[in-house]
Amino acid sequence: KEYPQAGAYGGPIHGQFETEPPPGFEKIQVFLAIRDHGQVPVRFDAENLRLPPAASLVVRRQAWLANVPPRPKLGGKLPGLLVQGDDYEPLMYLHKAGWEIWYNPTMHSYHQIPPQRFEREYLLRLARGCGLPTCHLKMIGASSTQQPGILLKTFAGNLNRAIRHWLNHRHHLETDLAAACEMAFHEASVMSVFFYLKRAMKLS
Repeated sequence: KEYPQAGAYGGPIHGQFETEPPPGFEKIQVFLAIRDHGQVPVRFDAENLRLPPAASLVVRRQAWLANVPPRPKLGGKLPGLLVQGDDYEPLMYLHKAGWEIWYNPTMHSYHQIPPQRFEREYLLRLARGCGLPTCHLKMIGASSTQQPGILLKTFAGNLNRAIRHWLNHRHHLETDLAAACEMAFHEASVMSVFFYLKRAMKLS
């Protein structure tokens, strides 16, 4: 089967662990670009930021050159954060231009994970860094009339998820690393609205 509108595709990424992952790691393995969506080709839901990571990603050259700016706006480091999103940002430009992002189940790759990447503080920083670009990614390609709605929906939706997660896990956030990382991600996703607005004001 051919996919003429496929602008990019990625496959299953398996972890090669140098030490045993912490309990519940399967809930947060996506933060380390480990994922497997099964044996059937699936189009990623880019509108809801369900996208493949940059690891082993294949991109159509024509689509990239025509739609992706030469300098990404996301990525890098802030105090206490590892700001992510630089792999999703180009894919959102492709998506907004009409290209599809696909999952290729035959394209397996393996990600070496050293012990230090299981340290609590590292994983918490990474989770926050994954949540912080949420609003920026949703704003890519949005018109001026769409932007207020996106801001409100992003804030309200993520605040709701953060509150529900806190209510369900508040008694063991100190002992359950997976729950703590999910909490950090939800909190950062709420703050992503203010992160976006602050950056937008600096650039204006």
